[in-house]
Amino acid sequence: MSFFTVVKMKLYIVAACIASIPSVALAQSVPTSLAFDGNSASTPSTSIGDPSTQSGDPSGSPALNFGGPTLGTGIEGEHLKLSYLWDGGMIPFFWAPMLGRLALDHYVSPGTTPLMFSSSEGGAARSSWEVPGWSVTAAGGAVALGMLASGAEGGSYHAKGLAESLMSGALMTGIIKDTFARHRPDWSPTNDTPSERSSFPSGHTTQAFAIASYSIMYLHGHVFNKTRGDHFLSAPELLSYTGITLAASAVGAERILHDRHNLTDVAAGAVLGTVSSMLFYKYQEHRYQDHKAREIMFTPSVTSTSATVGVAFKF
Repeated sequence: MSFFTVVKMKLYIVAACIASIPSVALAQSVPTSLAFDGNSASTPSTSIGDPSTQSGDPSGSPALNFGGPTLGTGIEGEHLKLSYLWDGGMIPFFWAPMLGRLALDHYVSPGTTPLMFSSSEGGAARSSWEVPGWSVTAAGGAVALGMLASGAEGGSYHAKGLAESLMSGALMTGIIKDTFARHRPDWSPTNDTPSERSSFPSGHTTQAFAIASYSIMYLHGHVFNKTRGDHFLSAPELLSYTGITLAASAVGAERILHDRHNLTDVAAGAVLGTVSSMLFYKYQEHRYQDHKAREIMFTPSVTSTSATVGVAFKF
């Protein structure tokens, strides 16, 4: 399988994960029930899809409570639309980098002479196995879907942010690889392919640390913040962060042990992935907090004599 084919597979996996996000988020946002608030305390609730079956008020004129306030505007994931796929920075930070990386791999190759690295690097025996790059990308897609499935606040924003971090990072690593053209540790004159001249930085490690750092920031700000109490870090939180960091580090260690990258390649990838995720997390968190501050909440109520809608604005 050619290097270009592998890259396309990795990018399309991310694209498929992103394309599936609207259906997941929409499934979360559907109201589930109507609750009666009539004279009978034992009146049952029923599906919103079948309000015609409601009964229980002896007077025949129940008051309907529509489950409390509902979000009228602002927050992605509550009323998700197809525009989710192109707003919030998706065009410049996801789709454009995807096309850029595909074009880069198809039309541009690393130079034959390394820049700032020795041309004598290489010579190690080729390993019979390595972590496939698509598996790291698939892990990022799984994390993005997990952000939505968890139901935590801001999940739809940060699923998008993680995807933007991964795709923008893929483009940056491609540009840097082609610029420096560093030999891989297992490069040899008889195996002088473009892939063998693209050691710096490690793309696997860039993606692994982008996923790890984004996951840690999201868990810290949107999941564990509800349970840590007065502590800066709870024990489960610390264990989670440690495990995530070790998993990302294991990817980098594998690249070194199998002579696919040097230590400096892995270190550069870890820094690039972490910085990328920090920037995109901050960007999407700002969007989420800004939209949350401009919510419009509707509280509808229907009685036997009137129908009212309460509106609350937050600016």
